[in-house]
Amino acid sequence: MKLYRRRRLLFLVLCAAGTLRMIFPTLTEFKRDEATVVREALRIARLGAHPAFGVGSSLGTANAPLFLYLAALPMRLSADPVALVLFIALLNTAAVAATWWLARRYLSERAALIAAFLFAFSGWAVLYGRKVWVRTLPLFVVAFVAALLAAFVERRRGAIVAAFLATAVLVGLQLEGVAFVVILGLLLLLNRRRLPRREVFLGAALFVLAFLPYLVADARLGWPNLRGLLAYAGGESHLSPDALRYAFHLVGSWGMEGLAGPYAADFLHTLGWTRPLEVGMMALLASALLHAGWRLRRGTEQERTFYTLLLVWFLTPILLQSYTSRPTQPHYFVLLYPAAFLLIAALLDRLLTHLPGRRQALVWGFLLLWGMGEVAAVGTIWRMMVLHPSTGGYGIPLRYPREAVQAAQRCAPTVVALGEGADPRYAEAPAVFDALLFTTDHRLADAALALPFPQTEATAFVIGPLREEDSFAPVRAELTRVASPWAEIRLTDGTRYVIACRRRSERDDLLTGWRRLPADVPFADGVVFTAVRLPAEVHAGEEAEVWLAWWLREKPADLRFHQFYLHLLDDAGQTVAQVDANGYPVEQWRAGDLVLSRFPLTLPADLPPGDYTLRAGLYTLPDLTPLPVLSVEGEPIDDGVTLGKLSVGERTSRNTQHAVRNSCSVLRAPCCVFRELLDNCPQLLYNGRGRGFGETPSPRTL
Repeated sequence: MKLYRRRRLLFLVLCAAGTLRMIFPTLTEFKRDEATVVREALRIARLGAHPAFGVGSSLGTANAPLFLYLAALPMRLSADPVALVLFIALLNTAAVAATWWLARRYLSERAALIAAFLFAFSGWAVLYGRKVWVRTLPLFVVAFVAALLAAFVERRRGAIVAAFLATAVLVGLQLEGVAFVVILGLLLLLNRRRLPRREVFLGAALFVLAFLPYLVADARLGWPNLRGLLAYAGGESHLSPDALRYAFHLVGSWGMEGLAGPYAADFLHTLGWTRPLEVGMMALLASALLHAGWRLRRGTEQERTFYTLLLVWFLTPILLQSYTSRPTQPHYFVLLYPAAFLLIAALLDRLLTHLPGRRQALVWGFLLLWGMGEVAAVGTIWRMMVLHPSTGGYGIPLRYPREAVQAAQRCAPTVVALGEGADPRYAEAPAVFDALLFTTDHRLADAALALPFPQTEATAFVIGPLREEDSFAPVRAELTRVASPWAEIRLTDGTRYVIACRRRSERDDLLTGWRRLPADVPFADGVVFTAVRLPAEVHAGEEAEVWLAWWLREKPADLRFHQFYLHLLDDAGQTVAQVDANGYPVEQWRAGDLVLSRFPLTLPADLPPGDYTLRAGLYTLPDLTPLPVLSVEGEPIDDGVTLGKLSVGERTSRNTQHAVRNSCSVLRAPCCVFRELLDNCPQLLYNGRGRGFGETPSPRTL
């Protein structure tokens, strides 16, 4: 193949690599991990934060913060996560070009084109190449390998220092990069007789210096990360073939059906024709490993050094993860990119050299079909992200919460995000909302427990993701009462985000139908209880829905977690039922916020009927210190406040009524028919068709 044709093909390969990684940037995973990266990068880019630790890892320790500082670069230009997705995709497209350069330098022009083609079209490489996550970026892996080859093949003394710096970068991106420390150590050991000692000591010193801030911060906190790493290394380990299996799967798209969740069978049915191609590519990888081992004995000194590095690079992470105390995950082996592609390219290059022209066409045809299958696999995943956006292993893609947040931002400058949970450190919905609303005045609350109203002229509320049955119905009903519908983002599988808008600064209407306390009850830390809403009557074994309205005079200086309690007391003052909850964490509090908090109080099944006293208050966690009620002078006078009486009715009366209805349905007596007609009479009078409020009532047995 002539040189200009190869360069033209390289251009097409790089265009394909960039397109696959950059097209549809909102069809990418955006769960808690990804949202955390975006939020922390924005803190660095917009607030000038300087974290010593990165996000947590599955090893039980915090990663180094280098990836966050790298992610902050595009976040300075735009707070939209799409900017970071495109930035990572651009870096991974550059990794394909760097792979071509490396293979061309140490193998051949044809091998370089094959390696770049494999890397550009590999299904898993494409998906990981557009993912916002703390993972090793292959571009820096190629830089590490290039430095080692320059040091041990070309004998450049300064390249040893560059290898140490590249190792520091890889470990700084993710803790799994410790495998590169082992790789560097093994190669130094194998070439110990020809090492420039001064450069080795300088590189080692720079490596330690790069991690000095991380180590100092860890020491100040009592070495939690070091202890977590030791616990991981010292745990009960077991031998597993998963590491080797995942290393082979990541060459193509084998196992990608796991992302389809319950639709894995549909994925496999659609792409059944690609399975032989996947098996063939994994067989090529196995043959390439044997070929590399053979070249260790029969090749030139430069070839032996090159293949030694490739084999150590490929096998070390697999061996380290084959005997571990925790399950191995596929993404641990992203650090193998592009070692497998270089090994396969070297094998195919030698094979094509010895094959006649017609048989060479078979090799190129296989590669072309395999590439088409990889594109089909990635396209199928994107299609499922559209058709089944909340049922796959990819979570809800970035597109949908981003659209919901943008709709809320068009409604009002202040946004209240309601989802499952309220702490972005632990729950997915608040983490996603917090990242998307970082530059917007916003609040986060648990959609099952709290509904805050900021003291603003206009406020938008976005609640979701909502499914057919959720625990958000009481809060949504309360929101519907006081705010107007604005928009709805409906996913194709029925999940939706609902946006409501409230454009009035007065908030007196929020407490219509509530019972105001005789006087506002001020607690320490600026919390003021102002009103309560109780059910008229409940029965033993049921859930009593109690609402408490409170507002903030000021944001507390103490940011320890504040917990509300609600106790149900009998005549003797004994607690017979209680609920402790706070759906609006203290980090979200702002002066002037009015919050409607919901307390689902479950009553014991054997609770005697009568009137019981409701008492409420606050305490801080984890020290369980109660917040006192303050007098006008600001002195503590109590540790809680009595909200009123809760009436618990006779449970047997409801059982008797239910038994009567059942007996009537069985006997079908005329009196029962007459009773059913009476029950339906108000609806018949309402619209003449037995429908209430435009809805068809559920069937009833006469």
